[in-house]
Amino acid sequence: MRAAALLVLVVACTHPRGDDPRRLDRDDAIVYVDGLADASLWIDGSEIGAVAELARGIALEPGPHRLELHKDGFHAHYQELVLAAAQRLRLTIELAPVLP
Repeated sequence: MRAAALLVLVVACTHPRGDDPRRLDRDDAIVYVDGLADASLWIDGSEIGAVAELARGIALEPGPHRLELHKDGFHAHYQELVLAAAQRLRLTIELAPVLP
């Protein structure tokens, strides 16, 4: 089920909310994340997928969201976003490696 939902996210730029995940609302903001390809992206406490799989962006409702980027061997990145209706936002995130 999660793989199918992720495929819909990547192909249709849909959003991880409870209504029809295939529908993209005009007011949705689209967030593009550039970072380590195999880092895991989380939005509002839900895992969305690997950065490389989300090149077409993530559609989110306008308003506040919490973004997290995780990868083993690196410090996690946390960021609070407040998105406007129909906003397009590109984030470039560099994770710092955990020192031995």
